[in-house]
Amino acid sequence: MKSDVLQLVSDLSGGLADATVADRLYREIVMDWGQHEWLVSASQVTVDGVTAQYDAPPATLRILAVIFGDTVLSHTTRRALEAVDPVWRQTTGYPRAWVTETEGDRRFRLYPYPDVASTPMMVVTGALFGADWPPDSIAVIYTENRRDVLDWLQLPLALAILAREFVRESDHQSLGFAKVCNDLSTLLLQGLMR
Repeated sequence: MKSDVLQLVSDLSGGLADATVADRLYREIVMDWGQHEWLVSASQVTVDGVTAQYDAPPATLRILAVIFGDTVLSHTTRRALEAVDPVWRQTTGYPRAWVTETEGDRRFRLYPYPDVASTPMMVVTGALFGADWPPDSIAVIYTENRRDVLDWLQLPLALAILAREFVRESDHQSLGFAKVCNDLSTLLLQGLMR
């Protein structure tokens, strides 16, 4: 939880870290880590057989993959689709690609867009590779902005906050401590992400 990370920052700094700055740095670093593939989640989107555009979950920072049924769709551009199919927005069939309307958009469109509806949503039990998801549904894998990080990311995050806190100009600035915190955070992340 965020409160645990901020308490860890306070404890490791001996109470020197500014709580307001640490809170701001927490948000900045979580947003930064979400741009990488460290804070990843998946969500299911129902297909109604009529809609061509779909919205990724609100916390989405970057869509990494879109899966329709059991197929990982290719990410493409509007220009590439226009070169292949001038009326690509009206083309229906089994999707082969996905495109965002604008860079960084959370709304995406399938090409061709599906002319079938998903089977009703069911409880997902966590079968490998989403084998228990309804056929003809969309799975979106995305990086996200989270309020709370997973437990195993708390220490690297606290160290990253300390690195930024102690490198900034203040009455407790310590470049040596900031470097140690940054190096240790990086080392832990590299070990955890393997």
